[in-house]
This record gives sequence, structure tokens and C-alpha cells, in this order.
Amino acid sequence: MGDENSLQGRTQAHKHEAASSTGGFLETGLTGVTNLSNGSIVYGDATEIVTELSAAVDGDVLELSGGLPSWQTPSAAATVWTELVNSTISGAIAPLNGSWVGQYDILSVYIFCQPNAADVTGVGFNSDVGTNYNGATPVSSWTGEKTSDIGLNLTNFNYTHMWIYNNAAKRKLYFIDTTNDAGAGTAPTFFQSWGQWDNVVDSITSLQVVCRNSGAAIDFKIDSHLVVLGAN
Repeated sequence: MGDENSLQGRTQAHKHEAASSTGGFLETGLTGVTNLSNGSIVYGDATEIVTELSAAVDGDVLELSGGLPSWQTPSAAATVWTELVNSTISGAIAPLNGSWVGQYDILSVYIFCQPNAADVTGVGFNSDVGTNYNGATPVSSWTGEKTSDIGLNLTNFNYTHMWIYNNAAKRKLYFIDTTNDAGAGTAPTFFQSWGQWDNVVDSITSLQVVCRNSGAAIDFKIDSHLVVLGAN
């Protein structure tokens, strides 16, 4: 703003600095810029031109492209694992099993369980109770079994993790770790085994925790839990 006594009220170039003679600061809540849309932001460039960037939709993120800001829809997080089964026995003893639709080349299986009776326990696939399972432990090996051995301690709950390679045209190779609850005040024990299911036609689409020797269904105590994840 100019000095009206000497400039006769004419508007002069000014910077809106603190001093009133240069226009003073704009009032709070006033930008002096008109025609902005709700939620938009402004940015400048090397030619000192101010450009409006209108608001995008909720959830969009601000990114730089070619040195200029722009709104972009964020990419969805990649899904690595798909939950195929998540089953917990509650209310009464029951079998522990699960099934799913579709082929997944890698399976990650988690079993927390205790048999209801003195059954040695194994895992079968696709309800196969033929002698199609072969395996080994650090101290022994076996062939022509009806399930894979997961090494349960029958006194308490036990925790098993299995990795399974599940390509339909290959024998299904698996690796098993089981931690056995040995009771209060006692160090738990550990069981490890590996094996294969001699099926080169089908992918695994169901899993049963069963009697190791016969492959027959058995009951498990309340809170026994089965989770199966799949990936390709």
C-alpha cells in the first residue's frame, strides 16, 4: 500500500510484510487467493506460477511425478498367504480336520491338539488311508504307512508346524516340527520328521488329524486348533 499523502491513494507494489506500509500480513483465515475448491492445495513452479491441485478421493496419497505433486490411489498390499482353514474344537470333543477349494503349491499347517484317548497321531491328506506315506526322523525311517507321523505326547496339548510342498504333479514333500508339553515344571520335548505323500496326480485340498496307524478319524479335546495357510 502506498502513502496516500504523497501517492494520492494509488496502490503500489507491496510484499505484505509486517509493516503496514508494505501491506501488512493477511488476516488469519484469509488467503487472498480466490476460486479455490474445497480441500485443494496449491504449488508453485520455477516460473513463480501458482497452480491449484484439487482434492482427490479419501484414501489417496500425494506423490511426486516428474517433479510435480499428484494424487494417486495407493497400491493394495500383496497377499502372500491365504487362510484356508481356521478351526477350533469347542463345546465337545470332535475330529480335527479341514478342507478348501483350489490348488496352493505351498501349505503351512499349524496344529495345537490333544487326542481324547491314547491314540498315536498322524496327518492324512484328501482322506487317503492307503499305504502312500513314507517318512523319516533323525533316528529312523518308515515306508508304506497310512499317515505322516507328527510325534504327539498324549498326556498334554502339543504344538505341530508342517511345511508342505503341494504341486499336483509331484510327490508331496513335507517337514514337521512338534513341541510336546511334558507337564508343569518339566522341560518340553521336541519331535522332528520329514516325509512324502506318494500322490503325483492330485493337490492336497483337505487335511485330517487322525490315528497314525490306521488313518481312522479320532476325537480331540476342546481347544484343539487347526490352521492351514496356502500360497503360490
